[in-house]
Amino acid sequence: FVVKNTHTPETIEIEVSKDWDDADDNDGIRPASVEVQLYAGEEPADAAPITLNESNQWTGTWNDIPKYAEGEEVEYTVKETETGVITGEDGPGTYAYEVSGSAADGFVVKNTHTPETINIEVSKEWADKEDKDGIRPASVEVQLYVGEEPADAAPITLNESNQWTGVWEDMPKYADGKEIEYTVKETETDVITGKDGEGTYASEVTGSAADGFTVTNTHTPKTEPPAPPTPPTPPEDNPDPEKPASPKTGDPADMGLLIALMLLSAGALCSTLAYERRRK
Repeated sequence: FVVKNTHTPETIEIEVSKDWDDADDNDGIRPASVEVQLYAGEEPADAAPITLNESNQWTGTWNDIPKYAEGEEVEYTVKETETGVITGEDGPGTYAYEVSGSAADGFVVKNTHTPETINIEVSKEWADKEDKDGIRPASVEVQLYVGEEPADAAPITLNESNQWTGVWEDMPKYADGKEIEYTVKETETDVITGKDGEGTYASEVTGSAADGFTVTNTHTPKTEPPAPPTPPTPPEDNPDPEKPASPKTGDPADMGLLIALMLLSAGALCSTLAYERRRK
């Protein structure tokens, strides 16, 4: 007789699932799929890697996996295949990963990515001829915007004490997988009206979130009227209106007139004397 003892080695099913900690893929870098491999100790188990993705709800199962080897229960682990995005480090554009669980309870591979943040600087410029009109306010308020809505950040007050500069810190760089387009607006007041006029400033914003924003306020000072021309000095009046003014001997024109008068007087005298001689 032959007594045959038969024992089928016990097998188990090992489940694996994926957990994402990335603020619902805020930065838009989550890969479409990942690959996980079952390990026995430090060596890959005799089982194909599993691809996890949305179509399988990021879950998978290794079937008919030996529970024992050489009389001892196998200690299984799971590792995630690294890529350019799944690097093991939580950084800009990359994920860290952590494996928890067991073969009996199932493994969970958690990928973590902290949404990227940026610091956004803002500064003030004044174009008002060094506050010539004396209307420059002691401070102004600026607000960060996302599109037409204020960003989730408090407004910043700019003044001389902070050298008219400020920073919004740790602002999200992305939203819904797209880079956020930030803008800055200045809070209007009776002086900061958006128009360059009498007692008011225009406001212009330039720059970007990456390079920093500059808010320029412009006011054209009043134009001073031109000074009236200096009138010419009037000639000196003759103190004695009955006495004709004596010609100035230093003036060539007056000297000529005097000589002409003398010649005319001499001619008249000679004519009179000649007439008297003829009568005698």
